[in-house]
Amino acid sequence: MDSRIPKSFLKPPTRIVKADINPKFLATISENKPFGPAASATGLKQPALASKVQPRPMLRRRSKSASDLLALQSKPITIGKMMPSKVASTKPAQKRPALQKNDDENKPKVAKVKIPSWDYKSRFLELQKKYTVELEDNKTLKSKVANVPQLEEEVEGLRTENQRNLQKIEVIQENEEKLQDRLKSVSKENVSLIEAVVKHRKEYQGLADSYKSLQKEHNILIEAEKESKQKAEDLFNENLALKTKLSQQETACRLHSEAYNKLEEESKEYLRKISSTENMLQESTSNNIRLENRCQQLENLTSKLKQDLEEHDTLRRSLHNTIQDMKGNIRVFCRVRPPVTSEETERQLCAIFFPNETSLEIRKARESVSVISGKPVDLKQEFSFDKVFPPEANQAEVFEELAQLVQSALDGYHVCVFAYGQTGSGKTYTMQGSSNDFGMIPRTVDLIFKKIEKLSTSDWTYTVSASFLEIYNENIRDLLVPNSTHNYEVHYNEGRGVTVTNLEIVPISSAEELKVVMEEAQKNRAVAATNFNEHSSRSHAITKIHLEGYNAETKAKYSGSINLVDLAGSESARTSGPERLNETKNINKSLSTLGNVMLALHNKDQHIPYRNSKLTFLLQSCLGGNSKTLMLVNISPFEECFLESIHSLRFASKVKEIKTVAKKNKTYCTMPPPK
Repeated sequence: MDSRIPKSFLKPPTRIVKADINPKFLATISENKPFGPAASATGLKQPALASKVQPRPMLRRRSKSASDLLALQSKPITIGKMMPSKVASTKPAQKRPALQKNDDENKPKVAKVKIPSWDYKSRFLELQKKYTVELEDNKTLKSKVANVPQLEEEVEGLRTENQRNLQKIEVIQENEEKLQDRLKSVSKENVSLIEAVVKHRKEYQGLADSYKSLQKEHNILIEAEKESKQKAEDLFNENLALKTKLSQQETACRLHSEAYNKLEEESKEYLRKISSTENMLQESTSNNIRLENRCQQLENLTSKLKQDLEEHDTLRRSLHNTIQDMKGNIRVFCRVRPPVTSEETERQLCAIFFPNETSLEIRKARESVSVISGKPVDLKQEFSFDKVFPPEANQAEVFEELAQLVQSALDGYHVCVFAYGQTGSGKTYTMQGSSNDFGMIPRTVDLIFKKIEKLSTSDWTYTVSASFLEIYNENIRDLLVPNSTHNYEVHYNEGRGVTVTNLEIVPISSAEELKVVMEEAQKNRAVAATNFNEHSSRSHAITKIHLEGYNAETKAKYSGSINLVDLAGSESARTSGPERLNETKNINKSLSTLGNVMLALHNKDQHIPYRNSKLTFLLQSCLGGNSKTLMLVNISPFEECFLESIHSLRFASKVKEIKTVAKKNKTYCTMPPPK
């Protein structure tokens, strides 16, 4: 269709019956007012046309002047007024339709006549026919387009099925990898058994070869004896035949007789050797039988000892974790750090007393004067925890209490240890330590692999993996992939606990390997200098060690983990500096959310606000879930940190009163897990 034809010409033509024309419509035509879309804009109503119209001539235009026609080209054509425009059709001209239906069909065909340019009516009818043809083509195209959604649905179904097939292929590939790993382990065991069999076969082959050599010698002696007997018979026959020549052959006969005696002695000697060889073979056979019986007895004894060891180990686990449950699944330790530099020794210290191993008293060294009464006020505060470590306590004494929880992690429990306190109170030193004095995390790593090596004698095999992350400005960062562009999201599942998407999990085979990876992660952690600490941690660092144990004898499988959390220190915005203000706000916000969570747990509220912070969301399964939790609250001994220390100690006291229940993650499987 020609693009130059106005859209108003594409409306289906309608012939109007004179009786159906509205008088208002005639008035509109006579006054030359707009009708159709323009009339709708002005508020006029269109006339109601008859549903069935008779073919009649179109209404004539008011005037045939060219000026009127040119003025109407820019307006839309309505039924009431004809406003043709000069449109040049690109299609060949068609015959004009007959004006009356009863024309004679036998009339001769009239030659095609070109429509004059002034005959707008004929040209309009011609365009009307073209519009009808184009309308039919449009209906055909719409019917074709209607089938497109069905085809798209079929294509989408095929895509979905293809996606499911891809997922099935991934599952099959993972199963194939697991079977390949199992095949490798079985192949190694098979190689060791084959080597033992080959060794025994070589020993047996040596004895068999010696027996065959002796058998050959025995056969040779028998043949020699037969030959000797045959010769003796021949000589005897010759002796009978040549009795007449005895005198002549007497010397020769004596010689043969001596030779025969010599051969007979040699034959007896060979027989004695064969007899001794047979006795040795019988002794070897009896020794082999005795050794096999002894091996069977040792195997039975070993099996019994392993069974007894497993029973004692199970009892030990039960008693150990019963003791831990009696101590509490959320335990709180307090550690007071000593002044470590010459500058710190000159600062004013608080008066801290330790009545016993589980309590402390703290007060200001100088008396405070009440603002209201003007009298001296004693600001002494008393706190009680599961364990209190004075400044002179070393790392080994602190880890001695933590070591019991490491055994719980190997027994299938989730364990969480986190350090809490003000900036500069010694949290990172307690968790990481130094090159000369290791902290909780390195000592935990060494103890894990020592326990695993000891449990290997009881048919326990463990697989260890680790992940390292930090929460910096409420964003999760993978410390093993510092420049990663992945989006790390936290998800919580009842069965698996808290998981982080796209997080790098490294398999570990030794304590040295884990320490190397840990040092690399520690270098990527965000630190900065503050007024309290030259190397202050500006993020919450979480080290998670996954432990999976499998017993080939009992088919039991334990799944546990240890979460070692080094929290960033709480501090005031005026002590952190303007360039660290945003970091300080995020740190204090997350620690405040942690306090709200602990308060909700303490009050046993129905709603616990874990999701208000990334830190509490990650520690959800540790704080109020299936976990044994140890909190190390660290305080500074200086008087200028008195208020922060009191705040930390009060928070720790609330945590100590929380009660949770931890369950062991134990399953039984028919096949050992892949190594």
